[in-house]
Amino acid sequence: MSDDLAESTVVVILDQRDEEVVGFDFVALPEANKVSGIWNLEPGAHFMYIKTKEEEERRLGEFVYLKKGELRVYRRAEASEGPLFKQVEEYSNQNYKESIIMGHLKNKMSKIPQNLSQLWSNITDCINSELIVKLRPINKVIKSQTAGNDVFEECGSEMDRRNEKDLRNATMRVELSDTEDDESKTLEEYKQIAKNLRGFRNSINLKELRGKRESVSPKTSCQIDQTVEEDYSPICYSDIPASDSRINRFKEITPEMLTSMHMDTSYVLESMSENYENNKDGYRASEFKNKYMYVLGELQYSFILFLLCFNFESLQHYKRLLRAFCNAEATIIKNQELVLRFLKTLKYHVEIWDEEHDVYQEDDFLAHSLGSLREIIVDNEKDLEYCRNEFKQLDNSFKLKFGISLDDLDAINNNYV
Repeated sequence: MSDDLAESTVVVILDQRDEEVVGFDFVALPEANKVSGIWNLEPGAHFMYIKTKEEEERRLGEFVYLKKGELRVYRRAEASEGPLFKQVEEYSNQNYKESIIMGHLKNKMSKIPQNLSQLWSNITDCINSELIVKLRPINKVIKSQTAGNDVFEECGSEMDRRNEKDLRNATMRVELSDTEDDESKTLEEYKQIAKNLRGFRNSINLKELRGKRESVSPKTSCQIDQTVEEDYSPICYSDIPASDSRINRFKEITPEMLTSMHMDTSYVLESMSENYENNKDGYRASEFKNKYMYVLGELQYSFILFLLCFNFESLQHYKRLLRAFCNAEATIIKNQELVLRFLKTLKYHVEIWDEEHDVYQEDDFLAHSLGSLREIIVDNEKDLEYCRNEFKQLDNSFKLKFGISLDDLDAINNNYV
């Protein structure tokens, strides 16, 4: 184990609070440990978060980026505001690394099962250090956020259908293993936990809550929107343009051209990627040679934050970005690297998605977006021959998850069923 640790990517967390559970990617660390660590991590983006035992559904987190073979030591911050974790001095890092290699912290170090580690790497491969710095909130802390957190206070608890059993199932802790092969820590176990988390979140009827809230306190044009927490610091997502700016440049434009420019959302990806390429937000973005990878990174970033941090703002951004990707016909035809990476990402998102989500609902963005993507690939079969295998894998995953194929989405989206 010491030989592996010497070359391994490692994170050590100090001074974990008694009332908190520290989460790292898909797992949670043992409770109330002064020293906890994870070794053999994949290099790249990782999400650390905390949750208290009193408020299981509320989480605070932040992304970190680890290089191959790097050891990071974080200390849980004492202050109630600002970053959750502070990185210790470099000389302390070296002391901890020597202690780990010598085996002094053997009982404190754990290993994430390989299948979970690989899954995480697959769904975060476009989240780089530049993206993390650009997107993080001003106070650097990402918080859970629903569509309206004050709704429960106004409407009472009768609208919250979550019971104690749901809470326990949704927040069950994944034990870490320091052995090479631990069959009990399988991908199926993670999927069950992820399903519990989504079921816990989906047990809240937001439509009913919004309707109830409006009857209690109707809004007027001069009212302040109280559905956003006063201390909530928004994530710095890129702006998504509402229309193609090229429309205003044409002196004459036909109805057919206008319709085509509205339906093809390539302008969204182009606008967002140009902002990264030209550093318009003041952040350096030069690692990816393909500028569209930053936009795909935002899609991955928002998916992770909704999945693990229950962040409603991220869900809304994910919906808009997914629609933009799935309707960007011109970009899909000409950008082979982007399409292959996007289809792989989407495949994993579908596999993690909630099995009980009803794809027959009229407002289901997943069915509509994937239906549009299928139409583009079918209509441009010759040009997109290179991605046939990846699209087939996506179709297989969708069929296993929902019991229907992507071909069936035509009938669903056109209300034939």
